[in-house]
Amino acid sequence: MTVLEAIFAIPLVLVSLCLGYLYFLALASIPRRRVSIPDWPVHTFAIAIPAHNEEMVIGTMVDSLLRLDYPREMYDIHIVSDNSTDRTAEIVRRHGVQCWERFDEIHRSKGYALAWLFERLLRHERDYDAIVVFDADSRVDASFLRAMDAGLCQGRQALQGHHVIANPADNWFTAAMYVGFVLDNLRNAGRSNLGFSAKLMGDGMCFAREVLERFPWTTVSLTEDAEYQALLLLNGIRVAFAPDALSYGEIPTSLATARQQRSRWMQGRAEVSRRLAPMLLRAGLRGRSLAQLDGAIEQALPSYSTLLTLWGIVALAGGGLDLLVRGFAMPWGWVLELGAAFALYPLLGLFLTGAPRSIYRHLALAPLYILWRTGVRLWVHLRRGPGIWVRTPRKALDERMR
Repeated sequence: MTVLEAIFAIPLVLVSLCLGYLYFLALASIPRRRVSIPDWPVHTFAIAIPAHNEEMVIGTMVDSLLRLDYPREMYDIHIVSDNSTDRTAEIVRRHGVQCWERFDEIHRSKGYALAWLFERLLRHERDYDAIVVFDADSRVDASFLRAMDAGLCQGRQALQGHHVIANPADNWFTAAMYVGFVLDNLRNAGRSNLGFSAKLMGDGMCFAREVLERFPWTTVSLTEDAEYQALLLLNGIRVAFAPDALSYGEIPTSLATARQQRSRWMQGRAEVSRRLAPMLLRAGLRGRSLAQLDGAIEQALPSYSTLLTLWGIVALAGGGLDLLVRGFAMPWGWVLELGAAFALYPLLGLFLTGAPRSIYRHLALAPLYILWRTGVRLWVHLRRGPGIWVRTPRKALDERMR
């Protein structure tokens, strides 16, 4: 092997290891572990929803919560209208649920709103057993709290529900995002089965009261959920995945709107990873904790689209050198095997989760999505500077979710 061939082998080894780990987690999700639902609910819940100018969707969200298959006296809905200038608070109160109003032009983000609301809920006259968090534009399956109640009965202290994209059929882009969330849920199931910590996804999260009392929600980064998950993991608390606790959310159909949202996630994740991946790695090695080591890997692991982009760059560059440089031999067998593995990975996720057949038709346009993601990532890196929270424009969830 020449020096040039060795240099090209390094990214191929990296991609192989990372992609292999993604397959490992996906396959670990196969034994579906169902939780026994108690005959009668045990825990009381406070449902916490931060809402900033959400008049288009908040009424629909509250309606879905009022239809939950759970005794009405055992859960309360608390919505914080955060720096809202529209009719959000009016609509919430018209539905007969608790609406808090917060105005702070300096501390603006979901993280600040949740910290503010959690502080008040933990001092509430009702000693709630757990607090559940939803986004304002979500819809919730009727059995959501029953599934979370079952998880708490098993001794789980932090749980992540199964978040599903509500509008995958809108266009090729929402279908691609749907596949991404399918793979996220698959990895969460795999991690939970292995005794690792599932990823908090911002919506459909549940925390036992004692967790929030011991570890107050002080995370206010652009990806406050990832930061809080790492904090819990550093203190030995693993997030369990609750596959039967379903919530539904819409994805923007506009690429411009989605770019705004995705760039915020990417920037926030990069900031959190730089700070917390080394801490999790040290803690995992010191305590010989596989869960913490996996947490460090999860923080540092490049996304599927990044790995695929790296593979494509190596393949193109290697192909050019194969033609131009005498004595250079590109390992095409290895490259093609990786290409096949990349193609099969989303198909495996769709197959294991029983995704609608209509989603498969959109996979032909997956390369466009990968290019879009790569462009957003480059834009985030070139932009740099402090991240600013910007609300993602909503549209009302349509009748198919009723």
